[in-house]
Amino acid sequence: MQGHLTLDGQTVAAQGYEIHAGRSSWAADQKSPIILSDGSLDGLVSDCNQGFGTYLHGIFDRPETALRICQWAGAKEIEAYDHRAAQERAIDRIADAIEQHLDLTLLWPDL
Repeated sequence: MQGHLTLDGQTVAAQGYEIHAGRSSWAADQKSPIILSDGSLDGLVSDCNQGFGTYLHGIFDRPETALRICQWAGAKEIEAYDHRAAQERAIDRIADAIEQHLDLTLLWPDL
């Protein structure tokens, strides 16, 4: 799911996937900080502007989205963290270790 997240008037792209059961409801005067590409709303910011929740899993995977949420939450000095790039590097390290330490021709003779 893709959309946009707006916190304190600053908007960034947001994406993730949903896993939930049931339905949530909130008062008509409460604003959702996320507008999804299909026009539906997601998430809620507390009246005191101290809490934020969403059904979007993986929302912190985009560096600019994670950075925006952390800034909204009060982080003063923070560097963007690219979760997907870190994940790819970790997978590459595992693949390199497998190639280095296993004789893959024993597992797959047709290699």
